[in-house]
Amino acid sequence: MKKHYLFALLTLIAIAATPLLATETRIATVDFKRCGEESKLGLNEQKTFEALKNQVEKNIAEKEKTLKELSDKLTDEDYLDGLAPQAENEMKHQFRTLSQEYSQMQQQFMQALQQANYKIIQNIANVVAQASEVVAKKEGFDLIVNTENSFYYSKKLDISDRVIKEMDRIYENEKSNTSAK
Repeated sequence: MKKHYLFALLTLIAIAATPLLATETRIATVDFKRCGEESKLGLNEQKTFEALKNQVEKNIAEKEKTLKELSDKLTDEDYLDGLAPQAENEMKHQFRTLSQEYSQMQQQFMQALQQANYKIIQNIANVVAQASEVVAKKEGFDLIVNTENSFYYSKKLDISDRVIKEMDRIYENEKSNTSAK
């Protein structure tokens, strides 16, 4: 009797699971790095970040130049001999102040760059997710995975080109909506 009961239970489970096994799960992968590097949004964000970085570097270089000039004067014995003790003390104080400002400026700029980079990555990730969803719905995918989260995947599963194309369409739509306002 127990054998019949166990057999009936296993048969029932097998019958109930058959529809689940019959449906094919469609999976695809997207290369997030490529999406950030090759999409119009990613290229625009890279350009914006580089402009910010160049401005930061320019400001730091200017402050560094001023600091170096002051340092050179403070290490020049002939120059210091021509100064009154009070002027020399003022110059040393100015050097210390500029050094602190320079250090603070570097820290602030590094924070600003990190925050900008974080916002860029978040923006790109949101658009990649949005574009992936559109492609998944159009093409019937059940799951799209970031290639960076996979130990292995077949290249035939990669739909990055289609996601990038959709990202470009989304970017152009948002760009035209923004310029229309």
